[in-house]
Amino acid sequence: MFGKQSIKNYHAIFIDDVYTRGHSPLEYINVFTQTAYFNPIKDLTDYSENLSDKYSDNLEDKMALSKAYPINLAQTSQLPYKNNFTIFSFNKIEQIMLLISGIFIIFGCFYVLFSKKFREEKLFKIILFVSLFSLILISFLPFLSTSYNYQRLYQQALIPLAICSILGFSVITKKINLNIIFITFALFLMIYLLLFIRVEYEFIGGNNIQLRFENVGKDYDLNYVTFNEISSANWLFTHKYQKIPIVLDVFAKFKIYQASEFILDTSIKSDVLPISIEKKDYVYASRSNILQGITFKYYGSGLLIYNFPIKFLNDNKNKIYNNVNSAIFK
Repeated sequence: MFGKQSIKNYHAIFIDDVYTRGHSPLEYINVFTQTAYFNPIKDLTDYSENLSDKYSDNLEDKMALSKAYPINLAQTSQLPYKNNFTIFSFNKIEQIMLLISGIFIIFGCFYVLFSKKFREEKLFKIILFVSLFSLILISFLPFLSTSYNYQRLYQQALIPLAICSILGFSVITKKINLNIIFITFALFLMIYLLLFIRVEYEFIGGNNIQLRFENVGKDYDLNYVTFNEISSANWLFTHKYQKIPIVLDVFAKFKIYQASEFILDTSIKSDVLPISIEKKDYVYASRSNILQGITFKYYGSGLLIYNFPIKFLNDNKNKIYNNVNSAIFK
């Protein structure tokens, strides 16, 4: 079934329709065209409509909720932009660096596999072949890349392939002075690593900032857990009725897992929209929900970030717990 679905979806890489084509990692390193592999507007509309069909059979109720409490795409927190550079241009640079490093790896792998110098290194050759073949396979099969953790495989494969990047660079530049090769490759690695850790956004602003640098940005809003959030979760599990569901987004769910009072068989609904929040439900709001006014949902071709329905909750629920960074509605 897995192989059949992968083969069936292979042709979808080359389809022009952004709503039906497959999503391969090849699209992420397309440095020549701007490929719209993620359409959050359509995904958010589809998500809302699917929930409406699931939770309500009354068309008038659906329309009234949509009109009174509209949902819109939102942004995570960000540093103010400090100059005229755009995130788009740095994305292009990152893609070009990734493409170049991939070329180095491929040349290095072929050098190891077919060079006489590595004739006796059979185990090393097998490891390189499996790593390279896995990367190539997952890059060309959309179904495989979405069904397996591509980022994890990429990081695992880079461990044995790292030496091939150096070998590939030396093969390509073998007629150049040795000192120039070392200096050039060292500069390449420095730029590559700086881009990889997103340090440039510290100087240009934006929200694509690593949590290790700032308490701001997408990583911070998604993953950072405060003491107040854990305290509110502990209060909730101590006072809620056992069988009543908790409505929260997917990243808030990861946060309440850290509560000492967490109950394993808790019923959780990760659809945070007015149409899906029922009268009996508890609603757990995290720091990002309250302070940033945003909520998260994996749907369609990526992560949706949209407005948290605070107005709906204030109009239709009671706030039974609040500690500034988190709140609970019933």
